[in-house]
Amino acid sequence: MSIAISCGNCGKKYKIGDDKAGKKFRCKECSEPIRVPVAENEFGDSWDELCEDYGAPSAALPPVSGSAASQGRSSSSRGKKRPARKSKSGPNVGVIAIIAASVLLLVGASVGVWSLAGGFGGEPTGFDFITQEDEAAIVIHPKRLLDAPLLAALPMDDSIDKFIEETGIDPRGIKQVTVLMQSSNLQTAVSAGPRALDLSRMQDAYSVVVEFSQPFDIQTLIDKSVDELQFETATHDGNAYHRITPSAKNASRSDADLVIGAHAASETLLVVAAESRLQKMLSTGGASTKLTSMLKDADLDNDIVMVALNDPDASANQQTAQNVPAPLAPYAKIPQLMTATTVIINLSGETILAVSLEGKDSAATQELNELVTKGLEQAKALATIAGMGSAPGSSSGNGPNPMATLTDFVNKIQIDTTGNNVAVTFPRPEGLDELIASTMVPAVAQARTAATQTAGRNNLKQIGIAWHNFHDTFKSLPPGSKKTIDKNHLDANGRPFLSWRVHILPFLGQQALYDNFHLDEPWDSAHNRPLLAEMPDVYKSLGSDTGTTTRYLSFDGNGAILEDGLGVHFRNVKDGTSNTLAVVEVGSDRAVPWTKPEDVEFSPTAPVLSLLGAIGADGFSVLLCDGSTRTISPTTKDQTLKALITKAGSEVVGDF
Repeated sequence: MSIAISCGNCGKKYKIGDDKAGKKFRCKECSEPIRVPVAENEFGDSWDELCEDYGAPSAALPPVSGSAASQGRSSSSRGKKRPARKSKSGPNVGVIAIIAASVLLLVGASVGVWSLAGGFGGEPTGFDFITQEDEAAIVIHPKRLLDAPLLAALPMDDSIDKFIEETGIDPRGIKQVTVLMQSSNLQTAVSAGPRALDLSRMQDAYSVVVEFSQPFDIQTLIDKSVDELQFETATHDGNAYHRITPSAKNASRSDADLVIGAHAASETLLVVAAESRLQKMLSTGGASTKLTSMLKDADLDNDIVMVALNDPDASANQQTAQNVPAPLAPYAKIPQLMTATTVIINLSGETILAVSLEGKDSAATQELNELVTKGLEQAKALATIAGMGSAPGSSSGNGPNPMATLTDFVNKIQIDTTGNNVAVTFPRPEGLDELIASTMVPAVAQARTAATQTAGRNNLKQIGIAWHNFHDTFKSLPPGSKKTIDKNHLDANGRPFLSWRVHILPFLGQQALYDNFHLDEPWDSAHNRPLLAEMPDVYKSLGSDTGTTTRYLSFDGNGAILEDGLGVHFRNVKDGTSNTLAVVEVGSDRAVPWTKPEDVEFSPTAPVLSLLGAIGADGFSVLLCDGSTRTISPTTKDQTLKALITKAGSEVVGDF
């Protein structure tokens, strides 16, 4: 299949076949680059001719091992239902977010990049990639952060496990991450506001260098993102790197021009940046700059170190001073007085925060000192009023008094001016660890519970849409009724070989996976059992450490929505679709293999909660037959729950 496209500059028309989707070529008339949404030129020019001036597409990497294609897995179409496949949405963001953020900056809250304080026996270091254009750097040490008491007390294991699952990387195995920034590009990119971001400048504003504690395999990153991205090998100045672009299915996105380069500088050092920026780093990196000198002088043996250069005469600083509220107007002048800033954070140290401002001259330094001192005096006054005389570490009734801790924190701040540097240090306040344990930990736990419930309900909504689309297509709820289901898909007892979760795959954008199943074989047959490892994300519960089992079950038997594992027509749901449960998210101890035709066996005599496993105090999520989702409290009356489970019991459903 081919479609016509034309050059946006000169108007020359081409027809390009879809095998060139996502590629670029130069127009033969004006040499302007054209991105190809589909490809094969029927106007007489060959692909090689089109690409000769621009460069033919780089050879793709070999197929990722472990994929269905590389394993030669057969796909059976015996008796398959063939509904129209629904398109699957692309990534939430472009390649920048997928690679720079998901792979590296997602490590950002707890990762850090290379040792800038010297080499490693001749191995490349961060110094080899700093360019003259870099104006700021953030160095983060993940293990230190994760081991710090303030963070160690937080429930982070699930987040770390999720990160490992999605990237194949354990953030605790990353030595350091450094983010290099060109603030001028960033300011230009965002100057027009969020609706008119200059993405080309935005992607050039950042680069990331990661040092792993053990040799890393870039193929691991490729394997985890191959569905959304395409990888090609490329070279620049004799340095090999991977060129990363959206996959063909995402080539039409507005951010499809964002191209990332990933360079393995050594067995433990990975450099990631926009391709154009990476090429500059490979050509001109290792420059001796003021930023490099400041990083050398900074004490990098801390959790986080941030260094930034500043042009006091920059127009942005002038504009900032004009657009701040009147009470803050005196402090808006600070950027116009300094040439650099260093910020050091150490969550475990006696000094938890240290900020150094470098004045542009002695007069500016004196004015900086006066402004900082004035600001500190005002902060102390406000803290004293807010603290209402509470003693440091005193209890508020539910733990340490936050205002007392704040007052102690502010009162201990020290200012020291030496030469042209104004240093502000923030000693560790008394009772901080106890305050974190008593306030943040419960808050994080509460937020996590809310996130888990939201994620569960979102999954249930997708499942509900799939149920309804299945019903519209086959006139029965999944996996089909006694009248509609292919009898070859039933065992000797008349029960389906495979779960309804398999039968709705085409309606979840998983037609290819569905085609791999033999529907006339048991879920654990020699052919079907390996497919357990390919469970779609929609069947995964947030925080559950499982790759093959699901907590999304329906109800079966004794008047429930399923009878002997088979579905019914909506006309049989006489209690009303808004009063009948379709799917429930059970406790983790009740999870089942996702392809296995096993659900909650409903018993009119057994308490419903006893059938659902370990349900927490915050309740459980359900999908109703009308497609709506709810979170039901575990204190709901058992009579009400049973009334919700039956589809034609004529019970009165109370509040739930």
